[in-house]
Amino acid sequence: EDDEVRHVFPSLRANRLVAYLQELRQNYELPEMSFFERKEDSESGKVAEATEAVPVSPRVLLAKQIDSGEKIYTTLGPGGGLCISCHQASGLGVPGAFPPLAGSDWVLGDKEKLIKITMYGLQGEIEVNGQKYNGVMMAPGIPPGSLTDEQIADVLTYIRNHWGNSASAVSASEVATIRETIKDRPMTAMWTAAELEASSTQGNQQSSPAQ
Repeated sequence: EDDEVRHVFPSLRANRLVAYLQELRQNYELPEMSFFERKEDSESGKVAEATEAVPVSPRVLLAKQIDSGEKIYTTLGPGGGLCISCHQASGLGVPGAFPPLAGSDWVLGDKEKLIKITMYGLQGEIEVNGQKYNGVMMAPGIPPGSLTDEQIADVLTYIRNHWGNSASAVSASEVATIRETIKDRPMTAMWTAAELEASSTQGNQQSSPAQ
């Protein structure tokens, strides 16, 4: 009786279930891992790559300098240059007392003179657009002469490109170069117009090629 062979026959329902599962069987192997990139991720990646690949244009850099320079020019507290108190918001200065910056031959001219004045200040007689002034200009900043190379570059770029002025920007590296050449000058030694003219002429002669 124990050796009797028994046969098991699946029911119709079981056969249908097996057939259904066989139909679902895939005929290919799936990879171990699969990643799907969302469209928004792809687009944002392209934007990021484009931003990193394209350098900032000179126009954008100039705009940033002018914006920074305006804040320095108009700020009367720490971090500011106090410039507006004498040269006014209009850049026209005060007749007979403080020379104008708008349309000024000094502002639109030699960068080196402007940089030196901003570092140390100016005293004595100066002629601006044919008009003579005689007074004292403290170096911008609190305390006077405390503006950094970048701050000096920005505020000078601002006054050279505002009130109808149009001149090349001043860079922090240009300021640093001038600062290095006069590093031994006492901070209390304000410039005079005559001294600036002489130092500028001497510098031009040294930089010109030998004949």
